[in-house]
Amino acid sequence: MSILLELHNNHYALEEPLALKSSVTTHTEYLRYNKYTDFSSTHLTYFESSLQTAEKNIQLHDLSDLHPINNLDYITSPIEQLEGVVFKSRYRDILVTNMVSNTGVPLFYKHKTKWASEPEVTKIQEGKVLASAEVEEAGHFFINGYWYNNYKNKYDYASHSYEIFFLTGFDSEGNPATEILSNESAISEFSWRDIGLGVLDGGAPINNSFTRTRVGNSFEYHIVIAEASCEFNNDNNIYVKYLNSNSIRLNKPTNLNQKDSWFASISNGLFFTTKKYFVPEYDYQNFNPEYGILKNFDKECFVLNKFNNGCIIKTNHTDILLKPEVNLNITIKVLNENEEVIKIFTSEETLVGTEYNDNVNYRAGVESIDGPNGLIALSEEIYSEVDVKQGKQVVVRATFHTEAKDYIYSKLDLNPLFNKDILKYKYYFYLRPDADRQESIFWLKCNHEDIVIDFYDPGFDDQDTSILRTTLSSFKTKYCYGSDNNHQFLELGEIFYKENDYVDEAITLDIRDSTAVNEKTFDEFIYRQHKVLQSDYGYGESGQVYQDANIVVVDLPKELLVKNGGSYSEKELYELLKLKTSPGLEIIFNWDVHKPNLQLRHLSNDEILRQNIQGTNKAYVEFSVEGPGAYKIYRITDDTMIFDLSELDPIITIDINTLIASVVHPDESLLYDTTYYYKVVYNDLYESDVVGFKTRSAPPVIT
Repeated sequence: MSILLELHNNHYALEEPLALKSSVTTHTEYLRYNKYTDFSSTHLTYFESSLQTAEKNIQLHDLSDLHPINNLDYITSPIEQLEGVVFKSRYRDILVTNMVSNTGVPLFYKHKTKWASEPEVTKIQEGKVLASAEVEEAGHFFINGYWYNNYKNKYDYASHSYEIFFLTGFDSEGNPATEILSNESAISEFSWRDIGLGVLDGGAPINNSFTRTRVGNSFEYHIVIAEASCEFNNDNNIYVKYLNSNSIRLNKPTNLNQKDSWFASISNGLFFTTKKYFVPEYDYQNFNPEYGILKNFDKECFVLNKFNNGCIIKTNHTDILLKPEVNLNITIKVLNENEEVIKIFTSEETLVGTEYNDNVNYRAGVESIDGPNGLIALSEEIYSEVDVKQGKQVVVRATFHTEAKDYIYSKLDLNPLFNKDILKYKYYFYLRPDADRQESIFWLKCNHEDIVIDFYDPGFDDQDTSILRTTLSSFKTKYCYGSDNNHQFLELGEIFYKENDYVDEAITLDIRDSTAVNEKTFDEFIYRQHKVLQSDYGYGESGQVYQDANIVVVDLPKELLVKNGGSYSEKELYELLKLKTSPGLEIIFNWDVHKPNLQLRHLSNDEILRQNIQGTNKAYVEFSVEGPGAYKIYRITDDTMIFDLSELDPIITIDINTLIASVVHPDESLLYDTTYYYKVVYNDLYESDVVGFKTRSAPPVIT
């Protein structure tokens, strides 16, 4: 093929023929990777490997304990026994108690809810239920409705082993109750809820509590003991131990879903030397609904254990909250293999029984939680025994609030789906002390030779960018604690990706469909490869029929219109849709999207004979169900077939709350030799077509 090419100069025109060759190939289809397929896809290969998770594949080399005051071994020293109710400490987060077991062991926890009498203890271990007599003695004491203890629910991600405690008895109102163990500090920080407001209380404390005051580089604690519990601690001893949350540590991502972002977190610790080490970023998180509380949406969970008619849900978070009285609720969705919601549970009473979607209503069932361990107890199974026998899988997602004890570092995604660098490099995190701005946490990106190739730290000026292409050890010497420098950065740790699976361990199957194309399989073939429609095997010689006037038909429900209780006029909808379409496209509205399909079912000879025996004429009116609501059936015998609904009363009204395929209505006592016309109206908006029939002549009278 020859093309005439013209090259123009400012003054001259030059023409020169050039021989060009053009190669045209067929269009290459896109390859898609998906868990599920549809009719429009052609199956090629099935590939399966073990799931990549943050828990398994993200590795953390903890360096936070290099500072002695930040070392957990130093913080979690043996229990201190103090006399008196006033003491000082360099640490902010403590456990304190004045309660001891019958054997003299300090009890640092109490179950959050009160009981009318001492509850019984049950432990579930690996699915086996252990009665009270079989539960190991960890120490407990019951007083003033509270169950003090040192028990802890346990779960190990690596082995999936667990131990869960339950309390059974009567709650403070005398109702029978079973709750999963949910502990809080035996003596918590003082709040207004700890003051008695009644006449008899006179403003005296009704709960054991403590106050904390910052004094220089330490904290002063005052323990307040309620009068009701004084007699149980005659020696006036106070027992104190310090929590891990005092240290500033780098934590691995906790996400279970491979499709979500993987963010590391930094514990909101605090300690002093000549400098102040803290995490100011914590205060600037998106707390909801109040400071210190975060809302987590649709977090993937799994079923840990089944018991009686309920089950235990394990979240990937700790310190979850359940306080419906202050709108801290929990919602749990159960999804099928197609990720469609099939059940939904909630602790919000006002939602129970209301509609979530066309097929699913909200259910009660969130009974209790173990907040510190992220466990949720449901009173109902999430799927039936039939589903289990058929091997059906479900996905569980929960929306809940957590008490924020960490700062989620969302500036760096560690999921290799979104950050390919994590596969080749490691990230070194550190903290700047005495932060005078909103940031203290920063990182370096290093290669396998520990050469810094990138970093994030706005605190470095232009001269300090010389850290690029230097070694990590030289950075530590120049800036970190443990070397002679003025900066004294706190090392937090190194995070990197470790591949634990290999290609030869994966499962690969050829799933190409070799079914021959014929009249029976042609429709399925078209679904898989739509471009066949453009060939001789598709539309044929006549080609494809299309709207010459460039028209598009849009299906809309009548409920959108103002006259039907909606928010729009037809003109407003037209203008809004025109903004989203090309200028030359004309829009036509179809308002009959929920128009019922009405038909009269034909009767068999046996059914007709049966009606003759019974001496009645009966017609079966069948209509499609377009959604929950009211279905009114009208009937006339007027040959004009005019249904004036303002003048007619329905012969029957059917309220349908759940979607089913259709409803068959028996119509009794029809007259012989009469023409009947029927119409069904859905929610007083959608009218079906008119369907009519003529009854048979009356049988002859036998004398």
